[in-house]
Amino acid sequence: LEDISGQQIKDQFKKNKRLRIIAFSVGGVLLLVLGYFIWYQMFFLPANEKSKDSYWEGLNYAKKDSTEVAVEEFRAAVRKYDGKVGGEVAQFLYARQLMSQGEFKKAFNELEEVDLE
Repeated sequence: LEDISGQQIKDQFKKNKRLRIIAFSVGGVLLLVLGYFIWYQMFFLPANEKSKDSYWEGLNYAKKDSTEVAVEEFRAAVRKYDGKVGGEVAQFLYARQLMSQGEFKKAFNELEEVDLE
């Protein structure tokens, strides 16, 4: 095997343009992937967990037949957490409360936007 030193690697890196392009491209892709996972762990998951607690207050009002107050609570939860698990559940419950008020067309539009997958 050839004796490869750090200086030889640096010299080859300076001379070979293709090696530099490949190294920087791979490094950039790795940096983007690492950034995505950091964002997912630091921002998305905590917000998703917090969203799961967003609809309970509205659900309690709905249980007590306070439909108007429940609608307002669900609407606020949908606005704040839409796209997250709790926001989608709140949107479904919001549509259900709209149905109990007789606003079926508006409820249907809300149900079309619910994505529970």
